[in-house]
Amino acid sequence: MRQRTTRTFLAMMIAITLVFVSDGISILYANFSSVVQLKEYPISYKNASSIALSHEPDARVLGQPVLVSYAGMMVYEVTLDTGRIYVDAETGRVVANTARGPISCEVSAGG
Repeated sequence: MRQRTTRTFLAMMIAITLVFVSDGISILYANFSSVVQLKEYPISYKNASSIALSHEPDARVLGQPVLVSYAGMMVYEVTLDTGRIYVDAETGRVVANTARGPISCEVSAGG
């Protein structure tokens, strides 16, 4: 009976250890994309701010632009006091602009 209890205890300890190890690997894998994003892009966050302000000259930049994934590409999310502008980190092209209000479809008059 004592051997059986010892084996059960050891099996439980091994199972618990494996759970912690697999959780650690899952956490590392989940954060891997943020490590990959540390690559340098042709457009810097300072360039992204300037590009955003060239599209909204009366706006003010709030904080530092953040590198995010948007529609499968890496872009800088530039937060302005009027909304957000998304600047492609590779080309500097503005891919979305919510500073002029929400992005929506045109509504036809009389419909």
